[in-house]
Amino acid sequence: MDIDQARRIVSEMTSHVFYAEGLDETAPRSLAEYSLGEMLEANKLVKEADQTGPGNGPKTVQIVCDERLAAALYVLYHYEPNPNRAVVLNNMRYVVVAKIPDDFFDNPEYEAGDK
Repeated sequence: MDIDQARRIVSEMTSHVFYAEGLDETAPRSLAEYSLGEMLEANKLVKEADQTGPGNGPKTVQIVCDERLAAALYVLYHYEPNPNRAVVLNNMRYVVVAKIPDDFFDNPEYEAGDK
């Protein structure tokens, strides 16, 4: 993968965060065409390119995703929600991958600490 392709993939991943936070009104495009490996490799290449830079001259820096965010975005596009599916982590934690309804946070029973 070249750096231009890596920057494009990372830009597509970070656009999901900007959209979710209301910083961009354009809905992000699907990441379904990328494997988790491609997403993580792109992130790594961009991070390395940002750290090395062109020396003392002008430098362009790009926001990269945490690896956990890249994994979460991969799951979003590659797995169907199933509230009965859980993953055991360290024999003590469960993570359930399930899609919540769009109006979930509008529910009066929802409390801010629940996010």
